[in-house]
Amino acid sequence: MGSPELGPAPAERMTVAIVGDLISTRPIASMLEADAGFAAVVERLRAADVAVGNLEFAAADPDDPDAWVWAIHNDWSIASDPRAVGDLRDLGFGALGRANNHAMDRGPAGLRTTSLLLDDAGIDHAGAGEDLARASAPRYHETAHGRLGVVSVTTSPSPPDVAGALDAFAGLAPRPGIHALAIEPVITVPPATHESLRAIHDRVPDAMGEWMNGDPGLRVFAAWFEPGDDVSVRYVVDPDGRARLLRSVRQAAQHADVVVMTVHAHQGDADPADPPAFLRELARDAIGAGADAVAISGPHVLGPAELVHGRPVFYGLGDFIWSDMGGPLPAYFWSETRTVLGHDIVVMRGQPFGGARPLYDFLVAIWPAPIRGRTDTPAAIERCSPPSTPPPHRCHL
Repeated sequence: MGSPELGPAPAERMTVAIVGDLISTRPIASMLEADAGFAAVVERLRAADVAVGNLEFAAADPDDPDAWVWAIHNDWSIASDPRAVGDLRDLGFGALGRANNHAMDRGPAGLRTTSLLLDDAGIDHAGAGEDLARASAPRYHETAHGRLGVVSVTTSPSPPDVAGALDAFAGLAPRPGIHALAIEPVITVPPATHESLRAIHDRVPDAMGEWMNGDPGLRVFAAWFEPGDDVSVRYVVDPDGRARLLRSVRQAAQHADVVVMTVHAHQGDADPADPPAFLRELARDAIGAGADAVAISGPHVLGPAELVHGRPVFYGLGDFIWSDMGGPLPAYFWSETRTVLGHDIVVMRGQPFGGARPLYDFLVAIWPAPIRGRTDTPAAIERCSPPSTPPPHRCHL
């Protein structure tokens, strides 16, 4: 029996373009002809071997009774036109991370519909699945210059109790959802404050949701509190979830030429210029496990970047697309939104919200990634600023 035929060896480099959040509720590729700045950026995406981003929406037929909209506290529910998925392929995207706080905005049915639409569009996607094993598994994208592996995870699932995928056990069925990494905020407060919080907690433990918790620690307002000299916050990462994530990164490194890990985290929203220590540690651990780049999104603004052992870590690539609100709101949030935006805005079904063109403030990381085994990793970062004048807008490339 002869040896199997081998394909050509991959080229020395694979060019990867990485952007931030894709919040696209309708097709926008038709705007390329009239918006020279937008067209120039898309041309760079198309020229790369693969473009990667964070797919922060769920797409489903608005009349699908199974894809009901989950009302999320203090947030918009992003329900996108199914045509928005194929539109991303037209813009040049070939692989996407899906683990974020809006992937389940249309429930499990919307998650499944979005998966089918991505498959039909030929876009590879990671971070969501019928159970935790599939949601946490790496996915792969084939290019002319080798295979890209993508691992996607979020520390901000929404709704937090039901969005994360679970595996079957003890006769219980698996739960579809996203790859969620559990973290616990631990807040240090002065001893006197800690005693006051302890008194409140002990007086009304059922109101604090503690009726099934036997831990002697102080948990209030969905956070742990501990006494100390100064007020500070730190995050404790679930060790099992961390081990699962790094195992997926190592698996991707074994089967791909280049590996990108995408992380969606809102824990750094208060100060995006100073990412939380746990995110920095997680990025360094992922690089050590074999990731060639780590792209963190969440705060919707540009953040710092650093090289870890020659590999880029981006702590905020902004929003590549934020086109509309795409779904119903809880009643109180609807009222608050109208107060902020103004009562002269009228939103009708089928009518775009917020104007007829995308708003953007983002970085595009054009990254000639070395094929596995090499150590030099140059990266060029390009910025496109939000338009302040009518189109065409200018992007600084």
